[in-house]
Amino acid sequence: AIMQVLEPIWTPQFTADTHACIKGRGMHSLLRKLREDLRADPEGTAYCLKLDVRKFYPSIDHERMKTVVRRKIKDPDVLWLLDSIIDSAPGVPIGNYISQYFANLYLSELDHLLKEVAGVRYYYRYA
Repeated sequence: AIMQVLEPIWTPQFTADTHACIKGRGMHSLLRKLREDLRADPEGTAYCLKLDVRKFYPSIDHERMKTVVRRKIKDPDVLWLLDSIIDSAPGVPIGNYISQYFANLYLSELDHLLKEVAGVRYYYRYA
């Protein structure tokens, strides 16, 4: 129920290259985009750097996650609920829908940095 309210607030801040748990941007849309880019620019996509954040969900810093959440959410009751979810496990809990959004929010700054500051043309993230 909470995601019906938060999803339209959070989703617009993700880059178009952020996939997973976002309506219309799942694994199949990611693979489709990747294949399109590989066909359209074989020379520009000749190399790939694949990264994986080891034990990502348990490693998320609670205070940092709460700071990220507070950029868009101001309602104290909603913040209390989100803080309770964040504090319910080391990092953020694994296996629920809101944690996938937490992961996307947490890495959103990295996405924008790589795309807008570093100018990485072909970038895809699935968390």
